[in-house]
Amino acid sequence: MPTVTDKDLGNIDCSLEILQPVLRGKDPRSANGAIKCFSHYNGKGRELLLQTLNQPLDWEKQFALWTTLMDSGDPQLIQIAKAYPVTLRPVGDLGAKLEAGERDFRWADLRKANLSQRDLSGADLRGANLNRARLSQVNLSHANLSGANLTQADLSGADLNGANLSGANLLGTNLIGASLLGANLTDANLRWVVISPKTQMDPKWHLVWTIINGVAQGESLAQADLSGANLERADLRGRDLTRANLRGARLAAANLRGANLSQANLSEANLEGADLTQANLRGAKLELANLRRVLVSSETQLDPKWRLVWELVNGRAQARNLIYADLSRANLSQADLSGVKLTGASLVEADLRGTNLSGANLRWAELGKANLSQADLRGANLSQTNLNKANLEGTNLCGASLIKAELVRAKLVGAKLVGAKLIGANLSKASLVGTDLREANLIGTNLSEAKLGRSGLNLLDVNAPSPLRYLSQTDLSGADLRKANLSRADLSQVKLIGANLSRASLSRADLSGADLSAASLNKAKLGEANLTQTKLGRAKLRNAYLSGADLSGANLRGADLKLANLRRSILSPETQLDAKWHLVWELVNGRPDNRNLEGADLSGANLNWIDLGGVKLVGANLSGANLIGANLSGADLSWADLSYANLEGSNLDHATVEGANLKGARLDFKWKWIWLSLWLKGLASIWFDHRDTLYLPPPTPAKR
Repeated sequence: MPTVTDKDLGNIDCSLEILQPVLRGKDPRSANGAIKCFSHYNGKGRELLLQTLNQPLDWEKQFALWTTLMDSGDPQLIQIAKAYPVTLRPVGDLGAKLEAGERDFRWADLRKANLSQRDLSGADLRGANLNRARLSQVNLSHANLSGANLTQADLSGADLNGANLSGANLLGTNLIGASLLGANLTDANLRWVVISPKTQMDPKWHLVWTIINGVAQGESLAQADLSGANLERADLRGRDLTRANLRGARLAAANLRGANLSQANLSEANLEGADLTQANLRGAKLELANLRRVLVSSETQLDPKWRLVWELVNGRAQARNLIYADLSRANLSQADLSGVKLTGASLVEADLRGTNLSGANLRWAELGKANLSQADLRGANLSQTNLNKANLEGTNLCGASLIKAELVRAKLVGAKLVGAKLIGANLSKASLVGTDLREANLIGTNLSEAKLGRSGLNLLDVNAPSPLRYLSQTDLSGADLRKANLSRADLSQVKLIGANLSRASLSRADLSGADLSAASLNKAKLGEANLTQTKLGRAKLRNAYLSGADLSGANLRGADLKLANLRRSILSPETQLDAKWHLVWELVNGRPDNRNLEGADLSGANLNWIDLGGVKLVGANLSGANLIGANLSGADLSWADLSYANLEGSNLDHATVEGANLKGARLDFKWKWIWLSLWLKGLASIWFDHRDTLYLPPPTPAKR
């Protein structure tokens, strides 16, 4: 079983056999990084995650595992996380830790703890359990209590100014005389919270408290700011919420029967299971709002666009014709849209996470900046579709047609594109780390500056804004990349076994550590490419341009380098190259003066403009070689095989050519004429039994 050190982690494959020992290691940072790779492995990965959760783990690893699952965006992984909540940390001697200046109490078990009058300003109490804790007159100013459990806690007289209470559960909490000015109560549960006239709270959150606790019912809420408020199961029947700001509010299972929500801002709000029968939502903004299981009646006034979205997310999409439909910024996550006709539809910035779009027709559709992570697009038609800056992480695109699709800066990390058609698609600057492109057709695809490799990714960066969930090698084995533009692309560590990259542009591309075994790179442009440690065994590199390429440590055993340009390419002692091509490299990059190349095999070598003046090439094999512009003056080419060689523009002054084979060779006219005269002279010498060494004199200057 492989062993991995911290130093190696940035470059390892996140294969299961490597991840497991790293996870069991003592270094929490390394283990945290390894955890972030697990979710790439679908069923097998989930099985290992469950095994890991059932094993004794230190809290840091468990927390990293849980947060990775929760942040994955995968409903199944999130469900696993909810089934295995993070174990609370025992605190031990709390007083001693506070006196020592300890401020990290994340997920700490502080149930019924007595912290009255303590100074916890700026403390990190995220996810901590403070159920029934005694916190009267405690200083929690600017503390982080996001996601904390404060049910029935005594916070009377507490200083919570500037504290982060987002997502905190304050059910039944005593806040008499407490100060919460400037506190963040986004998505906090304020149900049954006890306050007094002396409790200081920003007007916005005081209003939320009155709504959730049924105080002053019937009052107008027109133009009220309720953004980010937790109003789950709130009774808002018949309330006037005209032009109210409910952006990002939690209204799940809320009773909004008969409410006036005209022109209200409900974008990104969670309305799942809410009752909107007979409600007025004319002109309401419902961009990215969750309308799943929402109750709607024939009397509900809803703009046609959002009624259509409601129908789609609630299972009424079968056999629908949605050609050119406007579904921009719609929340269609987890909807079943399989086989639906969405030709030319606008889905710009739509939420399509986990949506079933298999077999759907999305030709000419606008999906710029749409979130399609974990979506099912198997066999879908996405030809000429705009997917610029779209999120396609972990998306299944097997067999999909993406002919001439626009995918500039798209995120395809961990996506499955097996057998997909990407002919002429634009993937410039796209991220394809860990993407499975086996047998994909990428003829003419633009992959310039695309990221397919793993260089620059840090497995130890556990605080990265986007979890590095798909760090296994990108697989392009057998892919058809003829004429693809991959200039400056990051292809480090990528699998390209047997891939067809003929005529592809790979100038300045990073192919370090990539596997190009048996790949076809005929006429490919690899100028100044990074090919260090690259596997090129048995690769076809005929007519390839490798000028300036770094081949240090590369394996080119059995590679076909006929007519390849090796000028200025870099080799190291570790580079594995057949003797023939190593000699060619030496000739085009060194000083061949006075070298004895008698009998040398230089067939098919690219030796254009090389200086071989005076060099002995007796009996050398130069058949099919490129000798354009070469200096062969005074060279001994006796009995050399120059058949089908290209000698145009070469200098053959005083070259010895007795017995040389020039069948099919391309020569300048002046040398052809001289050669013919020498051939005739050779016949004459044989006839008269008089042999002279045949050499090519300089051509006679033309008379003026």
